[in-house]
Amino acid sequence: MTDDGVHMQIGQVAQRTELSIRTVRHYDDVGLVTPSARTVGGFRLYTESDVERLLVIRRMKPLDFTLAEMKQLLESLD
Repeated sequence: MTDDGVHMQIGQVAQRTELSIRTVRHYDDVGLVTPSARTVGGFRLYTESDVERLLVIRRMKPLDFTLAEMKQLLESLD
């Protein structure tokens, strides 16, 4: 899917993925997802591809993947 240059703020991403803002930030901190851009003020900006990645992560969580296992699997898919 193309992103068409559309960026979403973390609150929009959290709402679309049904993850908390804190969880999205944590996934960034541990390297599971990286914001596609940042504002001049340092706010995280995400694209549709980032949202899709977070949805994959959300689906892995109930399957008892560890964060390290998730990261390894996502890296192999990139």
